[in-house]
Amino acid sequence: MEETKKIALITGGNKGIGFEVGRQLAKSGWTVLVAARNEEIGRKGVAKLRADGLDVHFVRIDLDEHQTAKTASAAIQAHFGKLISSSTTRGSSEKATALRARQALRM
Repeated sequence: MEETKKIALITGGNKGIGFEVGRQLAKSGWTVLVAARNEEIGRKGVAKLRADGLDVHFVRIDLDEHQTAKTASAAIQAHFGKLISSSTTRGSSEKATALRARQALRM
C-alpha cells in the first residue's frame, strides 16, 4: 500500500522560524503550505523554498479575517484532500486566533 504524502500548513511560514520549519518539513518529504497575510511576501518565501526543489505552495490566510481561512480550507481540500498537520508561528498571545483558524481549516 502506498503511503499518503504528509501535508503541513504553516502560518507565518514566509519568514523566520516558520520559514525554517517549512524548509525542514519539505526536506523531510512533506508537502508544505506556507500561509501568510501578505501575498507578495508569502510568494517570495515560497519561491526561495521552491528554488531548492522543495514541494511548497502558497496559501493566503489572515488569521484576523475568518473568511480567508474558510477560502483557504476549500482550496486546500480541493487540491490536497486534507491536512496532516498545522502550525502557527505567530506570537503565543494570539493562540485563540490561531485556534479559530485551525478549527476553520479542519476537514
